[in-house]
Amino acid sequence: MGLYYLRDLEKREVDFLILWEDRPWLLVECKIKNDRNLTSLNYYKRKLNVPQSFLVTLEGKAEFEDRRTGIRVIPADRFLMGLV
Repeated sequence: MGLYYLRDLEKREVDFLILWEDRPWLLVECKIKNDRNLTSLNYYKRKLNVPQSFLVTLEGKAEFEDRRTGIRVIPADRFLMGLV
């Protein structure tokens, strides 16, 4: 497994990229508020062909999948419970 931070010259960034067997497996962007700005996360999801992508937020209780991008928006407590 590998854990990385992504940022390119256009300053698009994603907080966590997790590799499984040297292949992109999971992207995670962490935000305090759910501002629904999925631009960078969606860019890297498409570019690297990552099967799972999450926007993890501290505020809000709703969990849903963005219909345009397939990115899941999830509260931090639920996301972290899923890691246990």
